[in-house]
Amino acid sequence: MKQKDFFKIYQKIQDKLYRLALRMVNDRSEAEDIVQDSFLKIWKDPGQLSQCRNIEAWCMRIVKNRSLDILRQSKLRSHENIENEWQYEGSHQTPHRQLETADGLAHLRKKLCKLPEKQRLVFQLRDIEGYAYQEIEKIAELNSSQVKVYLFRARKALREHLEKSYHYESGKSKTLS
Repeated sequence: MKQKDFFKIYQKIQDKLYRLALRMVNDRSEAEDIVQDSFLKIWKDPGQLSQCRNIEAWCMRIVKNRSLDILRQSKLRSHENIENEWQYEGSHQTPHRQLETADGLAHLRKKLCKLPEKQRLVFQLRDIEGYAYQEIEKIAELNSSQVKVYLFRARKALREHLEKSYHYESGKSKTLS
């Protein structure tokens, strides 16, 4: 593989890989290191890359496995230091509405961080990164029914959290839209 081709792959998927690593380890510098280590591994073994049918899925799997290794080694579970990875374009909203939306996203991020590891991974890949179910199966090394169950449970937990968080005492609910 030529350096130019490798750089194109790097530019195309580096942000997705970083977001996945960040979501798994909840530490920005650790996530950056994981992505860098993963690309070094890929660069050192270009033969495997040329045999891949889906390079992006293979790279995501490498990042996922490296993130799991880091979690096992250091038991890194701090959810306090996550900064805003989700950017919300809400310039047409009032300042009050923007603040309410940002607050809702912060609550959602905290709840997402508390989900079990596999639910968080599948939710990240499907609903945030937009991967197809077949790609998630390869990346997460799960069968199709496991992917669907983890995704269902993650969505259900997040929905219940939002419903609980946005009900007034009188029973009326607020919305984020």
